[in-house]
Parts: sequence; structure tokens; C-alpha cells
Amino acid sequence: MVFIVDKHSVHVQVPDNTVLAFSKNFSLQVWVNPETWSDIPGWQREPGWPALLAKTRSWCDGFGIYGSNHGHQHPTIYMYVNEWNKCYVKCPVPLQTWSCLLMTYEWQEDSGTLKLYMNGEFVMEEKDLPPMRRNDAPLCIGATRWGEAGWYAWHGAIGPLSIWNRTLKGSEVKKAMTEASRMESGQVLHLGMREQSGSEIKDSSGKGLHGLVIDSMTQVDRSTLPPFLGDEASLPWQPREEGFWTLGNIVLVSALAAVTYAAFVKSRK
Repeated sequence: MVFIVDKHSVHVQVPDNTVLAFSKNFSLQVWVNPETWSDIPGWQREPGWPALLAKTRSWCDGFGIYGSNHGHQHPTIYMYVNEWNKCYVKCPVPLQTWSCLLMTYEWQEDSGTLKLYMNGEFVMEEKDLPPMRRNDAPLCIGATRWGEAGWYAWHGAIGPLSIWNRTLKGSEVKKAMTEASRMESGQVLHLGMREQSGSEIKDSSGKGLHGLVIDSMTQVDRSTLPPFLGDEASLPWQPREEGFWTLGNIVLVSALAAVTYAAFVKSRK
């Protein structure tokens, strides 16, 4: 089972906690499978700006991940700290395909570096960034509300989410794709998104930061949301011994990402 967003106000909300108040180093990984780019008329007030997750009060603090198809040939994911439209890294993400997104932020001396990896491969980095501005907002996954502008929602499936209070090393990035739940050093949140019923999404990091399934402002039962219609046995983050995540599949997914990114780069020239 994975978490499905097919209604603009449905999301998972993790309450604010001091362990999520980063200012220097952190890493975040999430598996995503967008159905559309939230550009269906009536889906949200500003179509084409899906918010995958955010921990922010003003979009000028904290961190988040959102998408945009404005001015791009391919749907593009932005992962940011502080200012959503200034301090970001980005890459194209294919629709109706599982992709593993990982961002790291590292503070050294007097500036920060934000890096983006997709399916275990380095994509880009942005340097000379300021320290992250803290806030007391909850972490919203699947949709977030921006004042009177209404909901900015993801449309599709969301798999496991992990957050660490340290910068993952390059050698750890591919390992995290299938073993994130067992990478306990510095881990402050791990949501498997596997629940089939109940209103709570369990955090297995040991920090007790369980998420609540919310529709608008009301807590709801997971069983009332749509089931995942894909093949549960072939979810790509399953451990290798479960039969899917073989070397061949790593090459296949990485090749797909490389082709998509190459087309994206070409379109910018």
C-alpha cells in the first residue's frame, strides 16, 4: 500500500517538532509517482503547481518540494530551502513512473550547499545558500494550503519518506533507495506510507513523529482513500531479496531518468 492523493485537500500532516527544525545539515528522501501534474481544471486554484511536501509558514522559510510545468517541456520538480523561487535545485520527473528523489543540505563555514539526486544519481547542486530559517509549521505531505489561494496538491502516489539531521554521503545515496528504514544514524523521520486503514501514518524512526491523514482540516481514515492500483510486489524500494530491486532494474530506472533529463537539458538550449 502507498499513499494516494486524488483529492486536492487530502494530505498527511506531521506535527511540528524540534527535531525537524534544521538550520544547518539535513537530508530528505521520498519516492513519488505522479499521475498528472495537477493541471486538471478545478484541481487547484493555480493548476500546474503541485506541492509534494512542505514545512513552511510563508514559502520563505523551512523546506519543501513542489512541481511546475510552466516554461518547461517536461514536468519539473523543485526542492528548496528558504525561498521557494530562489534557493532550489530541480530536475524533470516522468509521469506514472516511480522516482526516488533525495535532497541534501550541508552548511560549511559561512554558506550552504543544496544537492539533488534522482534514482541514486547526482543531478545538480546550488551553492552559497543561507542557513535554513526555522518555523513552527507542521510538515504537510501531499498537499499544502497557501492562505486564500487554496490548496496546492500533488496528484498521484507517494511512497516512503525519510529525513535525517545530517548530510548523507555520496556512498549512502544509492543504499538509501532500498535501505532507508535501516539507516538509523541521524534519522529523525521514516514514514513507510503502508497503512491501509486508520488515521495515523506510523513513524518507524523511533522519534514518534506519526503523521495524521487529513482531508482539509478533518482527520480521516486511510481506508476511505483510493487503493494503489499498481503491482504491490514490484514497488521499487522493496529490499533486493524480495525480488525486484536487481541491478537490471537499477540500470533501467536510471536510464529512464537520464533520457528524461537529457531531453530537459536540450530543451533549455
